[in-house]
Amino acid sequence: MKDKLLVVHFDGKLVKHIEEESRKRVTADRMAVSVTSPEFSSKQDLLLGVVPLESGKSEEMAIILQNLMEYFEISEDIFAFCADTTVSNTGKTTTKNFEK
Repeated sequence: MKDKLLVVHFDGKLVKHIEEESRKRVTADRMAVSVTSPEFSSKQDLLLGVVPLESGKSEEMAIILQNLMEYFEISEDIFAFCADTTVSNTGKTTTKNFEK
């Protein structure tokens, strides 16, 4: 992975799981981070991590990205970032507008 042109992909996800101690079902906010490269022999991405988010704010996400890139020693190899920016709730009035 080192010394290849890399694209970092990241996206926040709400993940349901059962807490080990309390055995209660909870929902946690996590950020999945992976890399792809036109130089990889396969076109698959490599998962760097699925990291818990406390606030979900952009500053927190930037620190997580920086920490993962430093940990894997790929900071100098990144040439692009790809983030999912889809609006999650457009509301039912938007849907009605498309139906007209």
